[in-house]
Amino acid sequence: MYYAIYNPLTANGKGLELLDKFKSMYKNEIDDISYVNTLDTEYDNFSKNLTKDDSIIIIGGDGTVNRFINRYKKYNFSCEVLLFAPESGNDFIKDIGEKPFTLINITKYLENLPYTIIDNEKFYFLNNVGYGLDGKCCQIAEERKKNHKKYSYKKIAAKLLFIYKKKKATVIVDGVAHHYKNVFLAGTFNSKFYGGGIKAAPTQDRLKDELTVMVMFSKTHIGAISKFKKIINGEHLKYKNNINVLKGNEITVRFNKPEFIQVDGEVIGEVYEYSAIKEVKKEDLD
Repeated sequence: MYYAIYNPLTANGKGLELLDKFKSMYKNEIDDISYVNTLDTEYDNFSKNLTKDDSIIIIGGDGTVNRFINRYKKYNFSCEVLLFAPESGNDFIKDIGEKPFTLINITKYLENLPYTIIDNEKFYFLNNVGYGLDGKCCQIAEERKKNHKKYSYKKIAAKLLFIYKKKKATVIVDGVAHHYKNVFLAGTFNSKFYGGGIKAAPTQDRLKDELTVMVMFSKTHIGAISKFKKIINGEHLKYKNNINVLKGNEITVRFNKPEFIQVDGEVIGEVYEYSAIKEVKKEDLD
């Protein structure tokens, strides 16, 4: 049995078009399929009937996958999970080298997911936890989305970089503390990409146990703008006077003032700190 999960609001509100595309492409290939709308109450109940012989198909972008893993990760599914993703909102499939509008088996990528702890609450994430400028960008994007307005993460960031109030930050990586001034962002990454193709962590490998934390700092806003342009294409690692990249299993980021934080594009709120953890797989301990 196949259970196809879809979100009508995915792909900038074009979730039903994505669903129709999936049905058109696979109508002759997949039999015995049940469709589950994430906005309906049935979404809370479909997992009760799952067996190891079933398959889950997620029809949507990174946000749809994120909501799925945070709702159902605790059940430790033994069945396979497939993904049919749109062209937009798919930093995940870009990171794993796959294309949109294809059926991708993502089961192995969900086995050792990192999680963040924010105000004592646990959130799994696919791609990244964004803090500072990132979180504020996503907060503005959410407001535009609610008002049915188009938005671009890169364009929002470009405007914010002129006015963002810099922070002091302490970043603790596997117990070692690093201190920074004039911080614009301090995100933790499980993916190379976020924000619609920004290559913020070009050396990150999601199949390994470690995470990448990237801190961008600058005394001037003009300097921050210059370095952010380098981050977009993953050309920023050599600018060590403004960008610091660290790797570890357990990362804590603390600002001197509260700031917006986002998890895979989902805004959580304003907080003073967060922790991100990627546990070492059991076979790596043997």
